[in-house]
Amino acid sequence: MLGWKVLGILLAGLGLVGYGYWMLRGRYDRPPSQHLMIERAFFKCDRCAGFQGGNYGKGPLEYFPTPPSRKCRHAWVRIPEDEFKKLKASAAAPR
Repeated sequence: MLGWKVLGILLAGLGLVGYGYWMLRGRYDRPPSQHLMIERAFFKCDRCAGFQGGNYGKGPLEYFPTPPSRKCRHAWVRIPEDEFKKLKASAAAPR
């Protein structure tokens, strides 16, 4: 009987670890949440330098990720539209 209890504890532990991993993994690369339901806003991530903006709630939205963006827990900061346009122009420029 002790074997079944140990097996149950191990399975429960593995389930909790898997759930924790899933929860943490789902928190990467999230969009900004500091905008109104329908608003024209622009954001830049201080951690990975990715940026996005546009008409939230209606569209269109533009998103310019950087290579580390996929694994980043973004620290979105609101930026003015003219700064967004400058960043967009520099991202589109050939290197």
